[in-house]
Amino acid sequence: MNHRHLLPNEIDLLVDGEAGFGVAPLRDHIDECEDCRLRLAEERFVVDALEMVPHYAPDTRLADRVMSQVPMFVPAHIAARDSVARWIPQAG
Repeated sequence: MNHRHLLPNEIDLLVDGEAGFGVAPLRDHIDECEDCRLRLAEERFVVDALEMVPHYAPDTRLADRVMSQVPMFVPAHIAARDSVARWIPQAG
């Protein structure tokens, strides 16, 4: 490999344990480059720490609460129809 350091996506391939085409040169670079080896170790540490975090399911009402706060665009013709409908007495 040339003298450049590995890119973040290349480090990610190694952290994820990818074995596809082009990974061998990345491993060779890690063997030779102390800076990249340290970055890889740091990334693995973070991934391992995240794996230890408990996984919780969100409250079943979360989506409803979030969506109730999202402004919804109502086309003018729908808004006008709904406004007029409030003034017209319902049959029945």
